[in-house]
Amino acid sequence: MGVQLPSPAPMSNELIVPEGTNLIINDTPYPDDSVRSLFDDLTPVAKVKWLILSATEMTRELGAILTPALLGATFLFPGEGSQYIKSRLNLEGYNIITSRRFIGNRPSSVEVQVPPPVIEAVENSPTPSVTIIDDVIATGETVESIRREVEWDMRYPPRVLTWSVYCWLKQWSAKMPDIEVVSCIVYKRKSGRVPLNSLSTIMSTTNKGAIVRSSYAQRYFADPTEFIIALKQLETYA
Repeated sequence: MGVQLPSPAPMSNELIVPEGTNLIINDTPYPDDSVRSLFDDLTPVAKVKWLILSATEMTRELGAILTPALLGATFLFPGEGSQYIKSRLNLEGYNIITSRRFIGNRPSSVEVQVPPPVIEAVENSPTPSVTIIDDVIATGETVESIRREVEWDMRYPPRVLTWSVYCWLKQWSAKMPDIEVVSCIVYKRKSGRVPLNSLSTIMSTTNKGAIVRSSYAQRYFADPTEFIIALKQLETYA
């Protein structure tokens, strides 16, 4: 059964996620109500429930607070998740390639590739401010890795920078000292990790998407095939 989040949620709204509830970000062209109905109608394993979060609503909230004063900053967009926000808000900035190293099935570290034009932009900007735009901040490790790389690559003596992050969701436990973080939602659970996926990744036609989709179906649904068929039917709502 899906659970609808009040719309719109205020900035930095605290969300305590109940045990057995998974978060899904609807960052697809499909209507939020259709996505919620899809998950309502499927039979989960055990007592799994879903909370569907609207990327459209959260992006609208971010756009309302990215004031002209912030536009003097250098904008960085890490990974794939930030591209939705970048395109919808028509923001200009630099893409940062990110990847994770794994030990077994567990992520161990984040690697980032900061292109030279980023360093030039930061050094020559009239405003010593760097703003990272992302979808989800789960640990803060990606943000810290980007900051280390940028500050390491700058010429000596390095420029003192002011860092900020704007995102849809931030996990309560993510700590980023000396960095201002503004999020639509701060989420947490009394114990354990909160399962969180974007619907666009689950539905992606890439190899990664196929792996995520199959794993998600097997893990959370009594009939995995029913879930795959329902996703196909959702495409008719575009």
